[in-house]
Amino acid sequence: MFDAKTKKALQDFMGWENYDIRIRDDDQIDREVLDDIRKNHTEWKSRKK
Repeated sequence: MFDAKTKKALQDFMGWENYDIRIRDDDQIDREVLDDIRKNHTEWKSRKK
């Protein structure tokens, strides 16, 4: 669960990243979007070392 401000930020991010067709209204994150966020975060962390 997340609050309205976090939900809005996630929806904005998804729009910027061309995931706008995957924005859900049921307080869930689309699985493909979540997997991509996790992949990008892992790559970002590995570059910071």
